[in-house]
Amino acid sequence: MRALKAAGLLGLACFVVGCATTESATIIDESGAVKRTVSVSMPEMPMAEAEAPGPSDFIKLLGDGWETEEGNEEGNLKLTGRREIAAGSGDVLDYELVDGEGHKVICTVTTVKEGSRITYTETYVWDGPQDEEDPTEDADELLDDALKPFSASADQTNKLKEQIKFAIWRKLFGPADPIFGSLLSNPSSGARKLTAAGGESMMEVLTEEFPDSPRSQRLEAVRSFFKGLLESEGWNEGVQPADPTAPPAEGEEGDSSPMMSILSAVSGPGTLVEHNGQYDIVQDQVFWSMYFEAPMWEPVVLRAVYELD
Repeated sequence: MRALKAAGLLGLACFVVGCATTESATIIDESGAVKRTVSVSMPEMPMAEAEAPGPSDFIKLLGDGWETEEGNEEGNLKLTGRREIAAGSGDVLDYELVDGEGHKVICTVTTVKEGSRITYTETYVWDGPQDEEDPTEDADELLDDALKPFSASADQTNKLKEQIKFAIWRKLFGPADPIFGSLLSNPSSGARKLTAAGGESMMEVLTEEFPDSPRSQRLEAVRSFFKGLLESEGWNEGVQPADPTAPPAEGEEGDSSPMMSILSAVSGPGTLVEHNGQYDIVQDQVFWSMYFEAPMWEPVVLRAVYELD
C-alpha cells in the first residue's frame, strides 16, 4: 500500500481500520525550554470489532517525563501525551509511529538558543523497507531522449530522476500541502498538480546544470519528458485511483494499516524570522501537514526560527 496507487485504496483503508491523525503542539519560551503535546486519534470501531486497533497501537512516546491520558471524544479514540523539555537538551527523541507493516517514522525535536535567536526543528526519519514502486521508474528511456540535446552525463541524468521523484513525493505526502487525499475526490486535478511539481523541479535542475542552454530548449525537454510519462503504463497504473469501495481483487489481500496524517504546530517567543512551513496569523503558529510516508526517501526537517525582542 506504500506505492502511489495507494491513493485508490485510501477510502477502503479508512473504512476498514480507520484514519489515524497525529497532532503535535509545541510552545517555546525565551530560555529555549519546550512544552510539548502529542496526540493520536482515530475513529472508534464497532463493538463487534473486539480486536480493532487503537491509538496506542500506532504510537510510542519516547524518553521520560510524559504524562498521558486516553479517552473518547465524539466517537474518536484519543491518546494524548504531554511533557516539558528543558532548555539546552539538544536532540531529544520524541515519538515514533508504526504502521503494522514493518515501517516506522521516528520524530526528534531540537531547540538551540544562540544569543537572541532560537531555532526549533522537528526531524522525521523513516525506518524500514522503502517502497520499490515509483511512477517514474519506467521513464529512463524517456529521460534519455529528452536530454539528448544537452549531452547529459549519467550523473546529471540520475540527479534529474531523483529530483523529479522527490518533488512528486513531496507533493503527494508533504510536508507543505499534500494532495494525497484529494486524489480520490479529484484525480485529474491531483495528477496535474503532481506533474506540475515534477516539471518545475526538472526545470530547476536543467537550469542549474545547463545554464547556457536556451530556455526554450529546457522547456521542450520538460514538456516532452512529461508528455511521454503521462502516456506511460507505469504512471497511469500508479497514479490513477481505483474504486475505494471495491473489494480487493482475487489473490490480493485487503490493507490492514490505517492512513496516518501528521499535523505539527509551533509557537515561540519574540519575532518569527524564518520557517519552512505555513504561518497561521490567527493562531500565531507555524504549522506543517504531511502523511506517514513523507520521509520515506529522505528525512523531513521542520524548522522555525525566532528572534527575541
